[in-house]
Amino acid sequence: CVRKVHTHRPNAFSSGDEPLLGRFSRSGGALIADLKEKADTVQEFTTLFATKSEVVKFLSRVRSHGLPWVEIIHSHADASGKLLNRLFADPKDAPSGLVVAGTGNATVHAALLKPLEALHERGVLIWRSTRCLLGAAASRDDDTLAVIDLVPAKARVLLQVSLALANEAIARRRAGSLEASGPFERGVEALRLLRHPDAVKEHIAGDASGS
Repeated sequence: CVRKVHTHRPNAFSSGDEPLLGRFSRSGGALIADLKEKADTVQEFTTLFATKSEVVKFLSRVRSHGLPWVEIIHSHADASGKLLNRLFADPKDAPSGLVVAGTGNATVHAALLKPLEALHERGVLIWRSTRCLLGAAASRDDDTLAVIDLVPAKARVLLQVSLALANEAIARRRAGSLEASGPFERGVEALRLLRHPDAVKEHIAGDASGS
């Protein structure tokens, strides 16, 4: 998970604790053998869309309708549910999902956790992430809200795209279209998996390799 860690240094990016995928030498680049499988997964994820026409169709809909509304909520000292109350005061004009930027191991302030769990019970898709630059957030057996091992900004985009694909697939099925295929069909399954974000990443990557 490469991220920008400095404002102006030429070497401004870091992969944190993630291991190297390969090294460059005078003879060219080479993948580290035991990490090749991981690199293949990354490559499969980039082939989410089987054809260029699928990309064009999806981007056209995004330009027309935009991506689903997903907000980032920060957990901090003296946090409360006031912002959530305002965001979801009108169910017809509320976010489709939330990403919580937690502290440490994606920890959420107790005063914020309760209203988040209430929204989760109402069907709002909520992912927990961490603001920490290094280390990976890990879920526990008693967790109510899913944990994703991405920084909040990247988790938000993944949730937006997954929701957009799922919404497109559902709209096509409701319209009786028999043409739903490719990423749009995968979007339906992604919607079922959204409560487990790591499974979404693996599912999309795996299906893309078989497209």
